[in-house]
Amino acid sequence: MKSDLLKALALKAKNRMIHRNTIGKAYGYDDALPTCEVKLIDERDDDFYENVQRLLSSDEGVRNPIKRLMNEEKFKALDGRGQEKYLLDTIEKYLKYRKKIEEENKANLVY
Repeated sequence: MKSDLLKALALKAKNRMIHRNTIGKAYGYDDALPTCEVKLIDERDDDFYENVQRLLSSDEGVRNPIKRLMNEEKFKALDGRGQEKYLLDTIEKYLKYRKKIEEENKANLVY
């Protein structure tokens, strides 16, 4: 049930991003809707990086790493747009750190 909510929020956010220019023009904006920068994840990046590293190095297969990395209390306290932003920020950070960890692991391989 919780994964259905995350999927629905991610889909809504994706659709908004895809149709941003169309919506912006309908409201009289030339190129796109006005945007603002908001950082909702207040965890230190080092802690987040360590959590991703721990998840990837665990022996058991991780089915939903994003859910494990999110703070559910903070997520539930946000409104719909805040939840979508938090989800997308978490996904973006996870992908960034996963790529970084994979590159580090490749660099540490001895042939």
